[in-house]
Amino acid sequence: MGAEALVRWQRPQRGLVSPVDFFPLAEETGLILPLGQWVLETACPQLVAWAARPEAAHLTPAMNVSACQSSVSWRR
Repeated sequence: MGAEALVRWQRPQRGLVSPVDFFPLAEETGLILPLGQWVLETACPQLVAWAARPEAAHLTPAMNVSACQSSVSWRR
């Protein structure tokens, strides 16, 4: 069993925008890297919190990253 959260972009006029619509622009502009960093920095503490709870310790997160991110060295 696992958990998945999808990033959405909240726009005032358009509402929630799917990653399918904004990831290409984020990749073109280089913003995909800080976005991916934010996702990992947000998801990892959540995983630690789940691990501390017996009813949630079995959950596994799934995170998709852009091909642009696959060669990036992640550091905090």
